[in-house]
Amino acid sequence: MSSFVGNVYDKDDNEIDCKFTFFHYNTNKQSDEKETDDKQFTVDSDDADINDGGASFADGDIAILHFYTDNACSVVKVVGDGSDSYTFDVQLLECQAPYTTIIVNDGTINNNITATCISSDEYQWDYNDITHYHKANWYGKTFCDIRIDKIEYDFGDGYDEKDSYSFDDVDDYDVSVRVTNKCDLQTEDTKTIRVNYNKPLVSISTDNENPIINEDITLSIDNDDVDDTIVSQTYYLDDNEVDELTFNFSKLGTYVFKVVTKWNDSQDDLKFTTTSNIVIINQIPTLDLQYTKYDDNRYIFDANAKDAEDDLVSVKYSIFVEVSSIFETNSRWQLLDTLVIKDDEFLADITFYVSATFKITASAKDGQGGESVVDEVEITTSSNSTASSNDVVYKIVPVCKFEVNLIEDIPTATSYDHFKANLIEEVPSANFVEDKLKGEMQL
Repeated sequence: MSSFVGNVYDKDDNEIDCKFTFFHYNTNKQSDEKETDDKQFTVDSDDADINDGGASFADGDIAILHFYTDNACSVVKVVGDGSDSYTFDVQLLECQAPYTTIIVNDGTINNNITATCISSDEYQWDYNDITHYHKANWYGKTFCDIRIDKIEYDFGDGYDEKDSYSFDDVDDYDVSVRVTNKCDLQTEDTKTIRVNYNKPLVSISTDNENPIINEDITLSIDNDDVDDTIVSQTYYLDDNEVDELTFNFSKLGTYVFKVVTKWNDSQDDLKFTTTSNIVIINQIPTLDLQYTKYDDNRYIFDANAKDAEDDLVSVKYSIFVEVSSIFETNSRWQLLDTLVIKDDEFLADITFYVSATFKITASAKDGQGGESVVDEVEITTSSNSTASSNDVVYKIVPVCKFEVNLIEDIPTATSYDHFKANLIEEVPSANFVEDKLKGEMQL
């Protein structure tokens, strides 16, 4: 069993009586409330029923002794060293003024400035080489009844409990906090802040959200300068100073536009930069595939391709034929040929020589690599001829690059089981003659 003995003194070193409790942290056991006897406290480990009674206060154990009167409080911590007895004196101090520090930042006119504070009614002191604490919560227990009853702020027109204020004029101002505890003791703290003009807001807008090559784009600078603080503004495009706000770009890319704003906050000339990226996009070509039918199953296909930047390079046509076989449930499209046309009209002149269903697709490409979506049409041709292995299925005139022949005997002109396309000749190496009746080029 370990005992704790000592005398209790006030701030003038006079012995006093008080109440106290003993708390053993290691077992979380606490004694009942006790009273000093002739200004002296005595408590032992049995009073807190440590380890179910009788055990000594072990080396390294922690005990918290709480001493108090109606207007004073003190907490002492004892760390065990294996002794059977611990003797020390305790001092009780009456309520002390709280601690506080104001926290408030510089602000701008006509905007609320909010203050706060860090406050505490806890403190510590040494008496006869023993550290004493005025502490509310410690080691999971509640000790001294500490409470800050009131926090008030003064922004220049007297204390009240409002923690924010709006100033009308630029100037230096003192902002104070006053903290009052339950003993009606007060502490104040003051900080000087600067109230300046509001920083202007600058934004950049455009009349064209998706500009393309060789198309004008005009920017607008919108200034929200409530305090009339802007001194000057300078414009830059890719770090080169410019005077105009209308631009026209001949190349794709991202161009950086900046506004450097110089303004005065009432004390200093300051600068800030507002940035906007101008992204010149490539608008892909559009097309609307149409065709015109002439006699003898001759068709002229027109993709009606257009490019907003007037940079159309080519139109690609692909020719498919519908085929089926006894081994397939559904018919499928067999690619016969693909041709790329680069002339000014981008037309395809195609004559079909057998009965079948064909699908023609078209897509357009511009000089920036942009490619349109694919459009397509289907046509069904008819022919009185009897197809054989040497029949020409179709011929492209005059921009064809290949002829395609059937390479298997076909019972009827509408049957395409096991259909295959055979490349037989490349147009640039062929000889052309003019058909005077139809005015078209034929092999």
